[in-house]
Amino acid sequence: MQSPSFKSSYLPEYLAWLMFLAGVANATLIWSGVFAAAPQAFLLLFGGLFGTAGIALLGLLMLATWCALGLLLAALTRRALECRS
Repeated sequence: MQSPSFKSSYLPEYLAWLMFLAGVANATLIWSGVFAAAPQAFLLLFGGLFGTAGIALLGLLMLATWCALGLLLAALTRRALECRS
């Protein structure tokens, strides 16, 4: 019986989704009041200047940052896989 193999061509997509889920977790922690999930300077800036709306914006900023990092990591991984083959 042959074991299921991991297709390396799907690796960039898996990494992008993993980073997206990390962003969702980070934003959810910020929105639920666990402010250790964000840098202190951002908390002071967003929370101090904009109040509750600033915390909501900070969560969206963190989500967008994680998504951008995931897309960048996926693009770099795809390029590395193409160069290897």
